Amino acid sequence: MDLSTLLILGLLIVGLVIGAFFGLIFLAIATYVGKNLYPPVRKLSLWAARLENFLPLLILAFVLLFLIILIALFAFKMPALIALVLILVLFIILAILLLVDVLLGLGILVYIIRVVHWLYV
Repeated sequence: MDLSTLLILGLLIVGLVIGAFFGLIFLAIATYVGKNLYPPVRKLSLWAARLENFLPLLILAFVLLFLIILIALFAFKMPALIALVLILVLFIILAILLLVDVLLGLGILVYIIRVVHWLYV
């Protein structure tokens, strides 16, 4: 290995260490906010993290994303009035997808916290 390859590998390792450090800081802040400041968010997170709720939410997110792509493709091929109605439906589905993705993010945060707790305790 030449010097530039060693430099790139060293910078990559340093970047991973610094990224892991800031990732753990972000996780600690997110855990504190989710656990102490907003008890309803904590209950919602634990609800979303249960497997019988997480998997249907994940499937719903993929179906909504597919539906958004499908409606967007059809909306640009239709006449103006029908396209406006389809774009309105598109925005409604997008809002629902955003809500589902927030729930999925909270559930994933609970899983990450459980993995970090399992690794360090």
